[in-house]
Amino acid sequence: MLRATQRYAGLVRRYYSAIIVSTLLVAVAVGALTGAPGRTLMRFSVPLIAVMIGAMEFTIPIRALGLALRDWRGVSFDLALNFLLAPAIC
Repeated sequence: MLRATQRYAGLVRRYYSAIIVSTLLVAVAVGALTGAPGRTLMRFSVPLIAVMIGAMEFTIPIRALGLALRDWRGVSFDLALNFLLAPAIC
């Protein structure tokens, strides 16, 4: 189990940007192709959230969180992107 977790962590670190971009593209495609994207995605929400949380845990060291808080403009931009723009697109 530990090896599988380590392989998953390595995969997420290596392809993190591609995972995020492809997730947004899939969400946009599902929203465009289905009449009720909320009902369609609701079935997959728990596994998708688990993947998202796992990806964040493997890519953000604790020390980096403290350093990130010093750059309030960057953190503000990221929060706006994640919680305003991305949901509006999806």
